[in-house]
Amino acid sequence: MDYFIKQSKVVEERISFDFNGKPSYVNVRFFEGKRPGNLLALHGLGTQGYCFDKVADKLKLTLIAIDWYGYGKSDRRLGKNDKYEAQTCADWLLVAVTALQARGVLASKFSVLAISMSAIPLALDYEKMPIEKIILIHPAGLDKKISKKFAFGLSSGILSDGLLNVLTLHPVWELIWKFTPIQSSDERRRYIRADVLQHNGEFEVLRRYSRSGFDFFGNMRKTHYIPEYFNRIKCPVLLLYGNDTIFYKKKYVEFANKVGWKTVHLPNFPHNMVRSHADIIARSINDFLD
Repeated sequence: MDYFIKQSKVVEERISFDFNGKPSYVNVRFFEGKRPGNLLALHGLGTQGYCFDKVADKLKLTLIAIDWYGYGKSDRRLGKNDKYEAQTCADWLLVAVTALQARGVLASKFSVLAISMSAIPLALDYEKMPIEKIILIHPAGLDKKISKKFAFGLSSGILSDGLLNVLTLHPVWELIWKFTPIQSSDERRRYIRADVLQHNGEFEVLRRYSRSGFDFFGNMRKTHYIPEYFNRIKCPVLLLYGNDTIFYKKKYVEFANKVGWKTVHLPNFPHNMVRSHADIIARSINDFLD
């Protein structure tokens, strides 16, 4: 890992590779740990690899957080025939992992931390990767239903570019975050607004993935309801869950208990708990990986 110039706690690098016959790239945020071992961190929909920054400082292992396919500074394709289906993302992840290993960023064997929808591509390609342990936070893929409001907003097309441009007018934007029950950092709010105003395309990626994953009635499509793939996971798994407002946690907790995963219930912790409760999350992860 000599090519990383360690000028700060986090080092960012974009690594190129070939995907489906086209040049592609993955953006990596690298946090050197205090002991041997790698933890590959996969964020969920609508965020980026930087969501792991707070928890990374408190982990013992080296953490490699990537921007998912279509997000942040990783490859984003918005051509007519470009897709962001679960299997497409799984295929991209597999090639990206190989590129990270070839470059010396990721060890030959590693553990994975996956949040929300990133659990689906992970499960689809689990048998093709040398994974030692897995930590899941509010995983998708183990229930046929999700929050109807969440599904409708993303898959119905109601969040069009025109509407988003109106909603991100400064006075409207201020009012939205003043009265919304959603918890988000100022940094995240600024990023969302800039992304829409600059037409960076992240919301288009979000809509494409959402339409392939679920309908606006809140039903997961067969490509995303994949308990048979989670059943194939043979390594130790830790499930962290709290107050999940998107997926129905009863189903994935029942599945975890059935297959013998370790579970930790964190009451009232939000869906993206790695930002809001980094200390406690890191403690649970460190204990599991020791």
